[in-house]
Amino acid sequence: MQEKKPEKGAKNAKKANLLDHHSIKHILDESVSEIVTSRGYVEDVRMSNIRLLIIYTKEKNAILFTYPPVLSSTTTKKGRFTKDGVLVEGLFWRDVETLIDEYIKEPKKGK
Repeated sequence: MQEKKPEKGAKNAKKANLLDHHSIKHILDESVSEIVTSRGYVEDVRMSNIRLLIIYTKEKNAILFTYPPVLSSTTTKKGRFTKDGVLVEGLFWRDVETLIDEYIKEPKKGK
């Protein structure tokens, strides 16, 4: 069976070494940050800087810290990569947006 290759015109295709979990994590973290900030969240740089200290001891699965969005007035990880290690951004984007929507629906007390 022939493997489907990314479109030649695909701009900024994100490629990871599928044998290196740090490479996969870096691509996914970078994509999550891009997706979350595109939804109106502004990165809280203070918390990101503090996160560097947390990383020094233990990462605690933090990817990005944000402020709440400004309201207007009106899967497996490897399943999101091609065999060549290129991130299938559309699928991953959809997954992260679903998580954001679920987060927004949760009661504030648990946050």
